[in-house]
Amino acid sequence: MGIRLSSRAIIIHNSQILLNQMGDGIYFNFPGGQIEETETAPEAVVREVFEETGYFIAVEDYICTFEYESNHCNHYEGGEHRINIFFKCKLTSEIQNYLLIQPDGDPNDSTLKSKPKWISLSELKTIPFVPSAIRESLIKYINTGIFEPKYFECTKPRTVTRNGKTHTYGGS
Repeated sequence: MGIRLSSRAIIIHNSQILLNQMGDGIYFNFPGGQIEETETAPEAVVREVFEETGYFIAVEDYICTFEYESNHCNHYEGGEHRINIFFKCKLTSEIQNYLLIQPDGDPNDSTLKSKPKWISLSELKTIPFVPSAIRESLIKYINTGIFEPKYFECTKPRTVTRNGKTHTYGGS
C-alpha cells in the first residue's frame, strides 16, 4: 500500500470558508488533492483548488499536516494511507471560472461528485466535515489565528521492538 500525499487549502473570505460539498451535503471537505511528481505542495494546492472550484488562489502559510488511514478512522474518503498538508490560502480574484471546474469524486461512491460551496464560519460546528479530527483546531484558528497542533495522526497502532524495548506508535 502506497501513501497518497495531498495538499489542501483553507480559504476564508468574507466570514465564509470555501469547502467542497459532496453530493447534497453528505459531507464536506477542503479543496485540494494529490501532489504530482513534478509539483511542490504549494503548486499542487493552487492547481487543485482551481480545478475543483474555479478560483485562483495564492498560498500564504503552512497550517498543519494530517496523516491518516481512512479505514481506521472511519473517514468517507478511500481506504489508503494519506498525508494531507494544509495551507492558508487567499483568493487572488473573486471571479470564479465555472466552465473549467472538474468535480472531485468520492472513491467509495462514484455517484457522489463535489461542488464548491461557501459555508458560513458558524456552520463549521454542525456540518459533516472531513477530516473531523481538525474541526476544533480549525475553529480555534479562525477565532485566534493560532492552529495547534501542527500534526494530527489517525492511524492504526503499530508495535516496534528496537534494542530490546517495545514502542507503540499511532492509534490516535
